[in-house]
Amino acid sequence: MLSLAHTDALPSFDRVELYAVSLPKRDPFGDEKPERKPAGETFPIRPYGNQATIHAHVTLTGADCDELRTAWQSLAFDRQGGAFCHYPVYGFRLYRSDALLFETTVCWQCRNFYVPRFDADENRFTHGWYGFADDSKAKALLGLFTSHLPHPKL
Repeated sequence: MLSLAHTDALPSFDRVELYAVSLPKRDPFGDEKPERKPAGETFPIRPYGNQATIHAHVTLTGADCDELRTAWQSLAFDRQGGAFCHYPVYGFRLYRSDALLFETTVCWQCRNFYVPRFDADENRFTHGWYGFADDSKAKALLGLFTSHLPHPKL
């Protein structure tokens, strides 16, 4: 149920903080430790306990929030979705007034993002992966992100 609030049943919000981000590529099966603190401003990759470098940032309000919400909710979500990599190019935070509703980074290579989860075995909140289909709606969302904030590395 918690994941619904971050996918199909995304609550209304009045501000989006959109970030162009990057994470250095590494072998997901290797023993190397990810770099914990890149230089400059960063955005969290919570399931990895890592930070992505922020290249640019923009604030969206009004009709732009409605457009993003519609585009996000139109995705074909897959809760078993790919966690095969996660090299995000965008991160975003959704707010209602000053309350943070949702924060995640999005990878278009494996088409995944992270959501908060409750781990009943450990009785605590954590973060896990959620996926989406590689279709025209995913491409439209990427196009929407790039129209508001061109990514310097795309």
